[in-house]
Amino acid sequence: MAWSPGLENTLKAYGFQYTILESHGLLFADPVPDTGLFAPAVCPNGFPVYGRDRLACLEVSDPRAGFASADEYLDVEKDIGFELDEATLSPLFDVKLGRRITGFRYWSRARLPGEVRAFYQPDKAHARATADANTFIERRAAALAKASAFLEGAHVSQVCAFPAQLFGDDWFEGIAWLEQTFRAVALRQDIRFALPSSGVKQCLSEKKTVPCVSSWHDNGYAEDVLNSSNDWMYPFARKATERMIDLAERFPDDSGLKERALCMAAREILLAQAMDWFLLMNEKDRVEYARLRFEDAIKAFTVVYESLGSNFISTEWLTRIEKTDNLFSNINYRVFSRKK
Repeated sequence: MAWSPGLENTLKAYGFQYTILESHGLLFADPVPDTGLFAPAVCPNGFPVYGRDRLACLEVSDPRAGFASADEYLDVEKDIGFELDEATLSPLFDVKLGRRITGFRYWSRARLPGEVRAFYQPDKAHARATADANTFIERRAAALAKASAFLEGAHVSQVCAFPAQLFGDDWFEGIAWLEQTFRAVALRQDIRFALPSSGVKQCLSEKKTVPCVSSWHDNGYAEDVLNSSNDWMYPFARKATERMIDLAERFPDDSGLKERALCMAAREILLAQAMDWFLLMNEKDRVEYARLRFEDAIKAFTVVYESLGSNFISTEWLTRIEKTDNLFSNINYRVFSRKK
């Protein structure tokens, strides 16, 4: 949900139907859409964009006051691998070799007097998830009704988008909450869930707007992903990407070992482009890990690039790196070819 002027042309050229911006991408647009965040806006080239309702999303995900922070929910940070003594953990692993995540978590987020943590009670957590889902839907229905009245009965929508890891990872009960929101809406007549693609055609305005540069990071713009801690990474990622495009153009129909190497190069490019490494460079305790992962991806790509240039590829090395970086098993390197 980051935006920079000109993206609409690329997205439309590749057949995308719409995209989603952070709320201020539309609220600071030029001009501001008459419908605000309650309907998709239209870029000068006719490409539709939705604005995520950030405040509605924070009702769920805010780490201090959001539904996900309720006391009844499981504390996913409190794992027995870091909480119990060495003797108790000995059947699982040797603590002398380092503590680790086990997946066994028994505490809720609640704190009792004396900083003692309360045990997790699944029934209470599920009841809270149901109540929070109903509250969330009631608030959305009220907001949509108010917006529709203000816009003289126009069709309105509200976009809520979250990081996928919130559901089940950061927030153990997030999946249950999500299920309950769908169940709650299914019982109502005034609102319904819909994919953004279903509302694009019927809600488009003739008025064109230019969205504002924005992102959904905490500061709302690009400071987290481009600053003095990570700016050195971009020239490497850009150069490697240019080389990958060149490879895809030079070897459009290869097969066998060469195709394997080209697909491996494409995987490493995607790894190098992953925003995680750029963001982790802002966290002191993770800088070395992020640097290592990024550099490993660039080096592995470079090995393939130079091997194809010399027409020699080490099968042993390629097999080893395929087992290590084994994401996107069905990737086709030709996706990096220029659009004809």
